[in-house]
Amino acid sequence: MSTVFFRDRFLDSSQLKIGLSNRALRYGDGCFESIRISNGSPVFWKRHNERLNSSLKFLAIDFDLDQRIICNWIFELLKRNQVVNGTLRIQVFRDGGGKYTPETNQGCLLMECSSDGFSMYPQPVQEKSAFVFDRIRLPKHVFGNYKALNKSIHIAAAVEAKNVGVKEAIILNTDGNATEGISSNIFALHNGTIITPSLSDGCLAGTIRSAILDGLLGKQWTVLEGSLTMDALNQYEEIWVTNAITGISVIKRLENKFFGSIQAGKAQDILSLAALNSCSDFQENLT
Repeated sequence: MSTVFFRDRFLDSSQLKIGLSNRALRYGDGCFESIRISNGSPVFWKRHNERLNSSLKFLAIDFDLDQRIICNWIFELLKRNQVVNGTLRIQVFRDGGGKYTPETNQGCLLMECSSDGFSMYPQPVQEKSAFVFDRIRLPKHVFGNYKALNKSIHIAAAVEAKNVGVKEAIILNTDGNATEGISSNIFALHNGTIITPSLSDGCLAGTIRSAILDGLLGKQWTVLEGSLTMDALNQYEEIWVTNAITGISVIKRLENKFFGSIQAGKAQDILSLAALNSCSDFQENLT
């Protein structure tokens, strides 16, 4: 059995008890972070911690705990589960009961981790076939920028993708623009310019997305924010989907059109090095 961290203590996962009044269960009232673990440390910790705090503030959930304490809990959790390379999930939900009006705004912490076979983002990059999911559209709303627990539209896209035999979906917003993948941000490349949907289009403020927009890829590519129409997307040379666990993956086939992956592989090398260097952000908080 694995060990989890719940509220203020470590537990065997079989001892974890979630009551029927749990607000994450009843209302999806909370937020979460999925973080890659490399050589025993979370990568891009500073970006994940900042986004977690931003999500909590947006949701009006009170969870004020010293970062050093959380980092030491994470270190111990990884140690107890013998996770050297893998995934850490941090979830904070509003504690107590209540219906739509909560009894309290105090946050409750749940952390779990698991191992996988990747010491860093996969190389060569993962290649996926995709389809356009247009049955339900993402609203152009600030709520989509935060890592809230409710991902019903993305789950619907994942179910439909499985039914049609592909691994990825291009999810449209209410304007009909390409906005996100199932669990990822979208980047499209043409003639050395990379464009990604702006937050005003309703996409998630992803940690890899923010790193790329902050100049992670250097001067090799020009990176811009803007809307991605489907007509424009089909004219690009490469389509990337990015998330915190696999870094950059590529859409090799979108319905009947094929795309390249050479530039994505080059960008993945840069991303992996930056992720490895970012481990110091976490390690400096350990006592």
